[in-house]
Amino acid sequence: MKWQTETLYLHMGDNHSCYHPRPRRIGLHEIKNNPSALHNTEWKKQQRKT
Repeated sequence: MKWQTETLYLHMGDNHSCYHPRPRRIGLHEIKNNPSALHNTEWKKQQRKT
């Protein structure tokens, strides 16, 4: 169940998948190109690879 939750702060444009890290800003350009970026931002994908 690791990647099944998401907290969105739509009024601020931030999100996080876990309560441990600080929320991160979602880039509007990223959502326009790929709506699934609400959960899988490029930053998160890079963090999972490391």
